[in-house]
Amino acid sequence: MTFEQTLIISIITAITTGVLSILGVVLTLRQNNKQLRLQMKLQQEEKLQLIIDNRPELEIVGYSKKWLDLGARVEPNDSIIECVYSSQVGGNPSNKRFVIVDYTFENIGNEMIEYVDFIPLQRGVYFYDVKKSTSSELYEISSLQDKAEKCITYYGDKFRTHDKFKIRIWFCEDREPINFPTVSACIAYKSFNKKYWRQNFHIPSKVLEESILISEKDYNELTTRVE
Repeated sequence: MTFEQTLIISIITAITTGVLSILGVVLTLRQNNKQLRLQMKLQQEEKLQLIIDNRPELEIVGYSKKWLDLGARVEPNDSIIECVYSSQVGGNPSNKRFVIVDYTFENIGNEMIEYVDFIPLQRGVYFYDVKKSTSSELYEISSLQDKAEKCITYYGDKFRTHDKFKIRIWFCEDREPINFPTVSACIAYKSFNKKYWRQNFHIPSKVLEESILISEKDYNELTTRVE
């Protein structure tokens, strides 16, 4: 073998070895990046699962229903939110009866709730805040008239694990809420770890769906939406 042939073979061998070395490095980097992405994904899933495992969650632990003539006076109660669920309260509904449903909720989750929002979800339906509309120890439901709201917020006590609170809902006897095709309402809230949650609420039944994590953007859209 001549010197020239030996030199050419050496050059080709060096180039081949270099190319294979570079290819090996590239493949190793790609595999490492793939493993890193997989590890980051698993860490994010574990972090999300930890948040969900420690989420706040409401459960209905008390329920009662009664009927009342519209013109009757009602003693104040200890509910944090009291509202009428209706598309319209105005006019002259004095010949109708109201149904009053009292709910007691307990935070059975592991995270504290900072504040609570109560939201009707169906188009054309509003909440009429009874507590905001009253100025005396006894009050009349007919004083509400045109004070319709798409969200009622309670900023009072914080609700830790096993804390309870009440919500009272009124609706006309002949206008009972339905949960089709859209759920009638939801309870949304912010937890102490700065996460946002919602639970769909099937008024006037005892059905309260599990809490689901939502983004701050979705929460703001939910609590500030208008028609």
